[in-house]
Amino acid sequence: MNCKGARATAIEHIRAGSAVLDPHFEVCAECCRFLQAQLALHSAFAALSSEGPAPADLEARLLAEFDASRNASHLAPRAAVRRVRWWLPAAALAASLAIAAIALHRAVPPRVASEPFVEIPYIAPLAPYERTRIVRMDVPVSALVAAGFEVHAADTGAALRADVLFGQDGRAHAIRLVSNSVPNSN
Repeated sequence: MNCKGARATAIEHIRAGSAVLDPHFEVCAECCRFLQAQLALHSAFAALSSEGPAPADLEARLLAEFDASRNASHLAPRAAVRRVRWWLPAAALAASLAIAAIALHRAVPPRVASEPFVEIPYIAPLAPYERTRIVRMDVPVSALVAAGFEVHAADTGAALRADVLFGQDGRAHAIRLVSNSVPNSN
């Protein structure tokens, strides 16, 4: 038997007034201390009950005390709830107004470019689950020509501003020229 079971059995034996003969209490020091405390408690209750009869109005006084404490404990939380009830909707309203103000006055980022990305030829397409990143950079015209794009520029050493779409593996998959980077031919 474990300590918990031995203690429960010992309490029942003490309440019944019989001796506790479980050998567990001789082996386990902690349970032995528990048994001694329970025996002392039982004898103290026995001494209290033998002092004399209880007053006749003890039950009525005890019930009145319970009722008074119950009423006092119920009134205090109700008053606190009443105080909380008016500011809770006010706080919710203030929070929703703050969220609406932030949402309405949030700066909308300008559109970078209206041109679509053009895939770089001879590169395996991106997988649907693959992470990508877009990097704005100066791309040399010679690199665009080498990648297979048709570029009409007088200076092949020049560079154009473009958004380059890189895949998870670090390879460039698509490119989008930024409209204000194209040199004026006039």
